[in-house]
Amino acid sequence: MIKRLTQSLVVIMFLLVIFDVTTSNGVEATDENVSAIAGAIDISWPTEEELTLVDTNTMIVGEAIEEEEPELTELDSELFLQYQKMGYTEEEFLDDLELLACITLAEAGNQSEYGKRLVIDTVLNRIDSPCWRDDDTIRDVITHPGQYATYSNQAYTYQEMNEDIARLVKEELFNRSRCDVIYFRTDYYFDWCPHVLQEGDHYFGADIPR
Repeated sequence: MIKRLTQSLVVIMFLLVIFDVTTSNGVEATDENVSAIAGAIDISWPTEEELTLVDTNTMIVGEAIEEEEPELTELDSELFLQYQKMGYTEEEFLDDLELLACITLAEAGNQSEYGKRLVIDTVLNRIDSPCWRDDDTIRDVITHPGQYATYSNQAYTYQEMNEDIARLVKEELFNRSRCDVIYFRTDYYFDWCPHVLQEGDHYFGADIPR
């Protein structure tokens, strides 16, 4: 159908050229003349139903293009109030949640959903840990020197928000999967902290007893 519409548009342009040439040379462009030309080149005009369908599809495509990427901008007031006690403004809170989501994708984008949840928990658990008392916010934890490699090398900046990671961040903020994971690395456990579990490529450890 699209091919027919394209052909029809080309023919209309051709007829306009013919009209211009004939009138400029003193030949009257009557309906009979135009119809004869159209018949000679076998125009197949689109039906009204086809035109309506194309218009509808165009509207759908337009709406899809205008659809915004999922963002962590609509959060329950209860969720914000839970963290307001840390001194967050709402804007700072949303910025930190987006940073957490992007760091998680950079660190564990190829891991299972549970693996992503555990990486999120390593950040949140450090806020509560007495061993990390100088890091009071999500951003403090992530930007702590030597901790999250994908922050240091800026790999997180290449990540884009999506609905799945936004959902995981929100759910872990309300109810963490593990409250004991603090450290993680690939391939094997750190030998200087208690081992907690392995999930996918990551080996998670707990706080060092003091």
